[in-house]
Amino acid sequence: MNGRILLSACALVLAAVATIVGNSPAVAEQVSVDACGIKMNVDIRTAPPGADPSLTKYLGVFTGGRWDSHVCNALVVSDVRADGTATVRYIFTPTQEVPDGYFEKTDARFRNDRLFFYSKLGAEVWYSLRGDDSLDGDFINKGYRYKLVEHPKRQSAQR
Repeated sequence: MNGRILLSACALVLAAVATIVGNSPAVAEQVSVDACGIKMNVDIRTAPPGADPSLTKYLGVFTGGRWDSHVCNALVVSDVRADGTATVRYIFTPTQEVPDGYFEKTDARFRNDRLFFYSKLGAEVWYSLRGDDSLDGDFINKGYRYKLVEHPKRQSAQR
């Protein structure tokens, strides 16, 4: 009897591990990013089945952007999920408020045909694709809208 209970418990544990591993997106690409004076390595994950194709086309690294306020910016979309959310890392010229020069958000969403998230300080950040290789965008902070004057270009392969 104890042998059957132990075998059943082992089977349940193995099934749980298989489910967790099977649901974890695989790393498809590791990318070194050098943007806005910030250097980092990031993992770009494979989109899971059921992920919104409108969002999966943003997977990758976009560098070389500049807002009309002259602030450098880059965007890493490292993960998209079937629930319509994405993990993004927004990179910019470091400031007194955010001296690291980047932050990560795990709740970016696709709204009105654009990728949307709030900055670390509460500003709205909107991006849309220009073809497959560059981004257009708006940064809305305290009622003022900044536009991209240099558009971030795709550094890593599109998924």
